[in-house]
Amino acid sequence: MDHPLTAAPRRTVLRGLLGLGAAAVVGTALPAALPSGAASASGRRAARASRGLVLGLASPGLPFDGDAFLRTAATLGYTPTSATSYVAWSAGSDFPADQARALASYGSTPVITWEPWNPSNGVTQPLYRHAAISAGVHDAYLTRWAQQIKAYGGRVVLRLMHEGNGSWYPWGVGVNGNTAASYVAAWRHVVAIFDRVGATNARFRWNPNVDPDPAMPRFETFYPGDAWVDSVSLDGYNWGTTQSWSSWLSFSETFSGPVNRMLKLTAKPLHIDETGCPEGAGGDKAAWVRGMFDYVAARPEIRTVTWFDFAKEADWRVLSSQASIDAFKAGLGTA
Repeated sequence: MDHPLTAAPRRTVLRGLLGLGAAAVVGTALPAALPSGAASASGRRAARASRGLVLGLASPGLPFDGDAFLRTAATLGYTPTSATSYVAWSAGSDFPADQARALASYGSTPVITWEPWNPSNGVTQPLYRHAAISAGVHDAYLTRWAQQIKAYGGRVVLRLMHEGNGSWYPWGVGVNGNTAASYVAAWRHVVAIFDRVGATNARFRWNPNVDPDPAMPRFETFYPGDAWVDSVSLDGYNWGTTQSWSSWLSFSETFSGPVNRMLKLTAKPLHIDETGCPEGAGGDKAAWVRGMFDYVAARPEIRTVTWFDFAKEADWRVLSSQASIDAFKAGLGTA
């Protein structure tokens, strides 16, 4: 999905923890407790075992402001397995180690969608085409992040150049002078820098879109190879009738074909890294959520599902209605 750059001050995610009543100290201190109503670790394991879905959240404000993330978690009574944020290379920022540490202490793996672009400048950005990345234009920035993640020491998932089969990002195959081969070369260039630095705690996740449009490049054509990837994932949404080109699709209709293709492509751990369903717009969101839980329970190959918890092109939020909340809580076993 096309994500705007969120210009947020460097506020620790602990601000959100304090806002929900958790015992914590602002700064680099770690949270001493989960927010009120959050599930215990043993409770999370029980819920996951019963229904087979491990839920992560992509939330506005992360990694610097955890209010929205923790509000949803507290309402569900569930600690999301991962916390997904979006970082544009153009910001030139440091790796947010304090925020990653707070999230990890809370029980959520930091997942950073690492985006080589300036979100204000559209798709055609020569500075961020694959050839520029492979030529070393961004090596100083990449090396700094590798060194900082190594020093951090905890597990970090980097969702590098996600949705590379889409036409909406400068790193997309077929736009900005890019090809499938140049995508693979750029990906390997970035990973090689982390290998040289020894940042083995950075785990690279390759994440195409479900490519429902026949004109989109098939994701099999730009897979970087098992030696260069730690895990794989898919993004896909039920847009309902929110767009002129879209119609209501179940979770199964959205993901079954691409999941089967991905399992043929690689045996790397498989995740769903972005999904969502709007309110109304041609169908019943609560029923859609229940179908998601049922589908994943029958597909143990899918390790986690991350919900895109934003009100953006549509109201994708978990908390968009009481019926949606109830469906999530029933599926997670926290009702």
